[in-house]
Amino acid sequence: MRAWEGLTQHAIDRHGNVHGVCSGSRYSFTADYYKEDLLTVVNDNHGIGIMMLAGTEVLKLKQWQQKAFIQ
Repeated sequence: MRAWEGLTQHAIDRHGNVHGVCSGSRYSFTADYYKEDLLTVVNDNHGIGIMMLAGTEVLKLKQWQQKAFIQ
């Protein structure tokens, strides 16, 4: 739950945009490519998918906790 809180505080804004995900990279022979050209982007598909998977797991955990608490 602490990890999810960190993600929602630092990586997802109030509009649902996912920040800080590296866009897909290719192999390069220069360090400048990795330092200057390969930047993070907003709403990269890789980041959105991971956030959706993490959110699904949080929901399943909360449902499990509610069932365990009721019984």
